[in-house]
Amino acid sequence: MSYDLPPPRDWQVFEDLCRDLWVKLWRDPHAQKHGRTGQKQRGVDVFGQPAGGSAWEGVQCKRYERQLTREEIEHEVDEARTFRPGLRRLIVATTTKRDVGTQEIVREISDAEEAKGSFPVKMWSWDDITETLAKHHDLLRHYYPAYAGKGAAYNLPYPSLGDLFKGRDAVLAALDDDPGQATAIVQPGVIHGLGGIGKTRLAVEYAWRTLERFSGGVFFVAAETPEILRTSLAGLASSDLLALPEHRTAGEDEAVAAVLRHLRDRSDWLMILDNADTAEAAEAVEELLPRLDQGRVLVTSRWTSWKPGIHEQPLNVLGPEDARRFLLDSASRRQQSENDEEDAERLAELLGYLPLALEQAAAYIDRYRLSFATYVEEWQAERKKVLKWFDERRTHYPAPVAVTWQRTFDRLSSGAQTVLRLASQLAPEPIPEGIFETGTEHVAAARAAACEELGRKDDEIELRDVLAELADVSLVGRDGGQLTVHRVVQEVVRSRVPEERRRDWVVWALEVVNAAAVGDPLDVRDWGVWDPLRPHVERIVRAADAEGIVEPTSRLMSQLDCLLDTKGLKYEAERWSRRALTIDEEAYGPEHPIVAVRLNNLAQLLQHTNRLNEAEPLMRRALDIDENAFG
Repeated sequence: MSYDLPPPRDWQVFEDLCRDLWVKLWRDPHAQKHGRTGQKQRGVDVFGQPAGGSAWEGVQCKRYERQLTREEIEHEVDEARTFRPGLRRLIVATTTKRDVGTQEIVREISDAEEAKGSFPVKMWSWDDITETLAKHHDLLRHYYPAYAGKGAAYNLPYPSLGDLFKGRDAVLAALDDDPGQATAIVQPGVIHGLGGIGKTRLAVEYAWRTLERFSGGVFFVAAETPEILRTSLAGLASSDLLALPEHRTAGEDEAVAAVLRHLRDRSDWLMILDNADTAEAAEAVEELLPRLDQGRVLVTSRWTSWKPGIHEQPLNVLGPEDARRFLLDSASRRQQSENDEEDAERLAELLGYLPLALEQAAAYIDRYRLSFATYVEEWQAERKKVLKWFDERRTHYPAPVAVTWQRTFDRLSSGAQTVLRLASQLAPEPIPEGIFETGTEHVAAARAAACEELGRKDDEIELRDVLAELADVSLVGRDGGQLTVHRVVQEVVRSRVPEERRRDWVVWALEVVNAAAVGDPLDVRDWGVWDPLRPHVERIVRAADAEGIVEPTSRLMSQLDCLLDTKGLKYEAERWSRRALTIDEEAYGPEHPIVAVRLNNLAQLLQHTNRLNEAEPLMRRALDIDENAFG
């Protein structure tokens, strides 16, 4: 959406607008205006520190009816350099239209300045400014109220993110494909579906960007339960929204009826029904939708089993590049380093590209002026503390990562909680669903402990119903007999396990994987079993080793050694082989027959890599152990 906006006639208003755009684009709430508006003084009109520390950037506002000349632009650069030594960048904002010739002049001046160690220069034409305003409807409404929504009433819970809203252009476009149909913004059943993926943010951003279409109003309605939905609908009758007479005298049911009558009489409105996450909430929404058929309705939900006739718009995690870009743009006050780009990429991957986790990480980094690398270190060292951190002023989510899924977890059956906990001990890779059937006795032991902890009776739900329950609320994705759990959900679930039971859950998950790890990893015909299990074996044996669990930890490590050796991954295999040998030597002593097996495996691997002098002593030692043990 673009607008043909006239430039402000008042210098003061133009400078205020440039400052507010600066604050939006770089989240620099301390950006300052300098000097008296329009006076011939040295300096810049707006300056701030979007990157934190001592790196200053500035905006020079020029309200001309013509294009700036080369001499005028060079003069502005000289003024800025004198006013603020060490300036990192200068933006020249003008009220004139975008011009190729002027842009080329600015590019040449910028290149020349950078060549002599000064700062780059950028031009904000009036076209650039209006295009940015179109993405920030709160600013558009403030400076140009006649252009923003045509005076429509709205109760959106937070402002537009504008350029910080990354990676959702295709989904925003898809929401317009069938504007007459109710749309549920849910997660796909196959990939990382969960809360914190940005459903509400997407709906709100769509509302801001299409506000001008809905002169009848844009309404944000909480729909967590049937009761909350009814109360929120009744609230639309209030004086600052629909201003219906019933809002003063009628009860809740009468107010709801009045709101629905009003909406039936026009079609130029948008309603967001937010967080219909349970079967009961979804049912209440489905009953309501036929009475909202005149306008545009968006439903945000973790629930995935909607009736036919409701279009489900899948929403996935961000792409790697969008996630990296979001961190770089959002954590504007971070401590910068030479490896910023790589560190942001690493952090985005660590957080699984989940918008909620990225948002909280950027806010945390900004708050404490950290580098991306330092945040990664804190995440790895004090994960539970970082997950619980929350600052409502700095984030666009109502809760920290650690409690985002709390209510969903609490509603799960004991069987679903058990499978989720076991899956969270494994790798963030597709998990063969069959392992919960081959490891039935260990799943049952874990479920009994979960029931005791939760104070519940065992619901004895079948595995297929357990998996369907988890998929219904988007805590797992399912595809082709495999399930996926997002890595941040795994972190949160593990953090909720009582400290005194942590080792038990590692044991149960270890035994479940061990029961599934059948066949010979040296035989290519059994790789169909071992290949999908491999990341989970690697994850759980590390956790088991850290807990001092000997069996079947060393056996699985030895099996990994054989698998990787056969696949030609010799040096990865050697690491597991040596660790399995050390575990068994420490547990059983150096003369135990099982140690001979580990010695022989390692010796064969060394032989395969042509390290015969290292292999022979291990083979001889293995032979001695077996001769002494068996004669």
